[in-house]
Amino acid sequence: MAARSFTLGKVAESLGQRYARAMVSAFALVRNLESRSSTLLFQDFELWQIRGGRALGEARLIFPGASVDDWVYQRDYTDIPASDNPAPSGFGSIPNDVEDALLLLRLFKAGDLAFAKVALRDVDGKVYTQYPYRAISEMVPFSSFPYSLEAGECAEWNAFAHALVSFPGWRSAWFVVARRFFLYGGGKEFNPHFDDVDRIVDYMIALEATLVPEHDFVGRRLRERASRIIGNDEGIAALLRDFYGVRSTIAHGSAISDKQRRLTSTRREEIESAVRRILTSALSVLPEGDAERCQALAALYDVSDEVRVNKIVEDFRAIRTAANRADALRLLSEEEDLKED
Repeated sequence: MAARSFTLGKVAESLGQRYARAMVSAFALVRNLESRSSTLLFQDFELWQIRGGRALGEARLIFPGASVDDWVYQRDYTDIPASDNPAPSGFGSIPNDVEDALLLLRLFKAGDLAFAKVALRDVDGKVYTQYPYRAISEMVPFSSFPYSLEAGECAEWNAFAHALVSFPGWRSAWFVVARRFFLYGGGKEFNPHFDDVDRIVDYMIALEATLVPEHDFVGRRLRERASRIIGNDEGIAALLRDFYGVRSTIAHGSAISDKQRRLTSTRREEIESAVRRILTSALSVLPEGDAERCQALAALYDVSDEVRVNKIVEDFRAIRTAANRADALRLLSEEEDLKED
């Protein structure tokens, strides 16, 4: 995970007077969160709702642009934890902890939860604001699909998060790519009426990074392995076929069709939930190493000779000239003769 940079905030002096304490605290400005509780307590952090009054004033000391509809993520540290990667900010793994929390909250359930800003307060009360990047940015779109979480779900989330970070794949190269594009996609606007469905491209990249190390039959491998990894769910395979088609339409420079627009409008929550189920299931069963992961994925599903033959026939029929078709047959014949020798 790349190191993140910080700048010293303008409100450092006032916060030093008001909040000086012998610890470091991390904060994130949280948007698109709904709950009947005003505080959600987790094992390592809390989410508290701003609403108004004193809470609004305290939030604006850290995030001047905070509003009454926002929430604040807060995690306090007695010591700065060490980082596995270079940490030029001087705050160790704390910035990574914030991103991990966002990722795990998004994986836990669907909804457009967003961290708009991140700030850290040091032991002297000085506040440092993290520079924005694609996973955490103020460019939070309006959402008609907010993230709903209740106090009674916090213990379940704690267990969920503990399990995921303990799996070997959590720090693997393949999941580093998958998490990045999953976070990118979740932070993008989703409005099929204006063809704003680019997050589907990011979601499909996240699934490809997880399930398809090969470079052929990508769509087929993706949907077949995804359906198997969550328990032979044929409905998931069909859903992914349709949404992979949306991905291909966008990636190849075309406008989505009316049918695809209806698909993304009516089945949005299904694909959001499916992507999360697939990623979390993959983490629980796939090895960390590339070679071992390739073997595990091939055991789930691999392309049969019949499928390959059908593809060869399809490509052969697409050859336009008789001479080139004859050359293709000759080359295939020579290849078979070499094997017999």
